[in-house]
Amino acid sequence: MGPARTAAATALAAGELARPDATRLAVLGSGVQGRAHLRALTSHLGRRLTELRIWSPRQKNRTDAAARLSDELRRPVVAADTAEAAVTGADIVITCTTSRTPVLDEAWLAPGATVLGVGSFAPDRCEVDDALLRRASAVVVDDPPTAARQAGPVVHALRNGILREEDLVGLGEVVLGRARLRTDDDDIVFYNSVGVGVQDAALAELVLARARPRGAGSRISLV
Repeated sequence: MGPARTAAATALAAGELARPDATRLAVLGSGVQGRAHLRALTSHLGRRLTELRIWSPRQKNRTDAAARLSDELRRPVVAADTAEAAVTGADIVITCTTSRTPVLDEAWLAPGATVLGVGSFAPDRCEVDDALLRRASAVVVDDPPTAARQAGPVVHALRNGILREEDLVGLGEVVLGRARLRTDDDDIVFYNSVGVGVQDAALAELVLARARPRGAGSRISLV
């Protein structure tokens, strides 16, 4: 359930954080998480997304993923030759790698872009650099205390004095309408997910709610 839970949370974040006129999506990473995120975003945002791009370092992996997703989604998914080509002009950028060094250069970003980091879930993972967090008008996380300890780009930015922990905005505050992220349409917003237990619990509850009426699954004792 991990990829589904993570992708669902990112789709929610994208819907809340991206500009209403966002139409172009770029996903960096063509593995299980990259593919799950492209599926989730197209499902959540629907035909609002008119351009879908995917990139990963190995040509075969990205072209295979693009072909598979194009067939599955019945709409074109483009395998970009470079990360820069994928990101240039994109309104929503998702990083789904486990890289310890940045795969995204903030200079590639279009004005008003929203960047969602998925793979930087540990202090030693850093898909984006300090320049992006310095440029962002808001840094949003699923849980500020957890992100301050675990999200690599956030940990680095706090350590280097670019951010203060009180600058971090919880995604829940955004969903509830308590946080203003942009003062200008050209502002960049960055979201970093590390995952929290309540997301797993919510997904498990949904699975159980759908399984019970069908008599699916088996009851086991944990005692």
